[in-house]
Amino acid sequence: MTRWDEILSLPVQNPSTMEFAACDLVWSKIEGHCDNMDRLALIPFPRVDDFVRGEANNKDCPTRFHVEARRTRSTKVPYKPKVDGILQYILYWCSFGPDDHRKGGVVRPSRASYVPKKSSAGRPSTKRGCTCHFIVKRLIAKPSVALIIYNQDKHVDKKGLPCHGPQDKHAVGTRAMYAPFISEEFRQRVISLLHVGIPVETIMQRHNESVEKQGGPSNANDLITHRHVRTQERNIRRSRYELDDDDDVSLDLWVERNKNIVFFHEEFSDTGPFLLGIQTEWQLQQMIQFGNGRLVALDSRFGTHKLKDLSSVL
Repeated sequence: MTRWDEILSLPVQNPSTMEFAACDLVWSKIEGHCDNMDRLALIPFPRVDDFVRGEANNKDCPTRFHVEARRTRSTKVPYKPKVDGILQYILYWCSFGPDDHRKGGVVRPSRASYVPKKSSAGRPSTKRGCTCHFIVKRLIAKPSVALIIYNQDKHVDKKGLPCHGPQDKHAVGTRAMYAPFISEEFRQRVISLLHVGIPVETIMQRHNESVEKQGGPSNANDLITHRHVRTQERNIRRSRYELDDDDDVSLDLWVERNKNIVFFHEEFSDTGPFLLGIQTEWQLQQMIQFGNGRLVALDSRFGTHKLKDLSSVL
């Protein structure tokens, strides 16, 4: 059996959890380039992001993966595609690499002009030469699935030593102990609090009290700064919500631009006012986690806001 016959005959794995990692998949070893044995697995292509998030939320070595390289080709070609033809190629790399900005570290030639800044601009210790990476390929023969090639799954540098996370003794007491960025869930939570009008000072005060109560920081979310929350507030304030002098037109334009957070919209009518249901990604995840199959309550307040009647689903 040829290499690609073996690959195409692999089962497509689709874990039932919202996020999953390499430990949740059964990996197959198939001979690859230069007689090396590749670790391969097939998953549904729409679930690639779930796999990337699951790998980033590694408890032993929390991190974030970024797209280091990407290639896409058109599905319409004037010739018969090969069995190993690729529609998409994506190289995901741990955000603590591949460059190493530590003392004596190696920086790729294309980035040899890098000059360390006095201030890290909010990204301290993010480049430590981590070699962990994996490749995602979308095949022409099976465009609905993704082929994952994961040969370097250890978060180590070129010397084979841990370069970030709890296993790196040099990272103890630094931000390199945790993921390089706050989680998307926590960011959405902060945005939701700002949207309902909670001041930045109140958010930071409650957050700092919570971190102090638990005995100090335990992840990247605990290290959020006043500057970061203020930036989120400024972004919200700068975003224009009055898109037209006519309220009907303005509302329609706003809904069109924010389809990702609008789950219900009913326009003005002769019998009643408009209805607009808004739910951020963080609010959706909270509802799934705490409200699925359980109690969902509706709270309405009249006359306390400019909109007169505001309802919240709890």
